[in-house]
Amino acid sequence: MDQSSKSKTGLVFGLLTGIVYMLIIAARYLFFGHTTTEFTMSSVIGYLIIVVLFGAAGMYRRKQLGGVAELRDIFGTLFIVILITELCFTVFNYIYLWYIDPGFLDRFAQSTLNQMRGAHVPEAKLKEFELTMAAQKDTNFGAILFGFARSVVFDSLVGLIIAYALKRKDGTRAV
Repeated sequence: MDQSSKSKTGLVFGLLTGIVYMLIIAARYLFFGHTTTEFTMSSVIGYLIIVVLFGAAGMYRRKQLGGVAELRDIFGTLFIVILITELCFTVFNYIYLWYIDPGFLDRFAQSTLNQMRGAHVPEAKLKEFELTMAAQKDTNFGAILFGFARSVVFDSLVGLIIAYALKRKDGTRAV
């Protein structure tokens, strides 16, 4: 029961978190992609929402285990949640940026360049930014896979912190 419960909880929370993440991304691109500041703030707030959902998954898993859970019990579930969430993020990002709104990156780059010029950023930095944005548009499967792996590793570190904060061997209450 413990193993299937871990997987089922991970699957349910992973799908829920993945759907929430896709909605956050869609809102970010539609409403907050006009300036770098808006985009960055919406990215940070969106990720904090995802971290809260990771925490909810961990707390739910601990509750399933009667309030007594080791790090591996909680992290196992969180890792499943993270894999599904990041898969949703990666697939949605790819579909949105390449098929739904392929002009987004160009508009975002132009807006950012205008903002940088208004702040009198040196020409060398403008060129550097243009090269970075051009590289974003030349994404291949390897780059997408690398981005997915990097996100899973980063989220797993966050998941480990959450699991550590929620673990209890003796039944005492955590956070």
